Amino acid sequence: LKDWVAYNAQDWNDDRYDKALMKNAVKGKFFPRELVGELPDRLFKGRVTSNNFVTWITKASGSVPPSLTILLALSLSHRVSAMGEIIYQFRDSAFNLMLVCSGTFAAVGIHGIDGGKDAVRGDEPITAGDKSCRSNRMLNSKTSYMSSIASCSEEMLLSGLAPYQLFSFNTYFGDIELILGGLRRTTMRCESIGGGELLIFNAGEFLELIEQFPECHV
Repeated sequence: LKDWVAYNAQDWNDDRYDKALMKNAVKGKFFPRELVGELPDRLFKGRVTSNNFVTWITKASGSVPPSLTILLALSLSHRVSAMGEIIYQFRDSAFNLMLVCSGTFAAVGIHGIDGGKDAVRGDEPITAGDKSCRSNRMLNSKTSYMSSIASCSEEMLLSGLAPYQLFSFNTYFGDIELILGGLRRTTMRCESIGGGELLIFNAGEFLELIEQFPECHV
């Protein structure tokens, strides 16, 4: 049974199982306690338990019930994004939270002399002067953008949207709007040359998990 669950848990993102039935099995404590304790570290090859979304809950509350991690994994879907792909845009409705498995994603906005602002692709055309100003500003910034610049295509640089906050392996984003409500506060884009992978957590299931496990409120 352990081997079967461990093998199939790696492919849960393919949705080749009855999600409702699996959730009821976990909630109903039909799995042996020993198996439930071992399973979280095998889900999505350990990418769920290592993500900051789970580790920060552990640090804040002292521990995370194995069933929480299992139910979280059952709610996730897998997404592969190409370089330059927009994950969501400023003022979109918020439907998901994203856990980063690989690659780098960035909150992007329009750069200007007096600071930047969040926007969607195509909001403002970029001039040669604006491009030069943005390049100088990025080079002089305390936060190094060299890795993101190297991974951006010329098309991305000319789009008028520059990265100002990066999210990479084991980080997550998209939670603020789900917790506080409202529309998306920024535009998110994939920055990596080789693309990136996300585990997508639906807003409805996110709120359901928070209600069931108060430690998630942290």
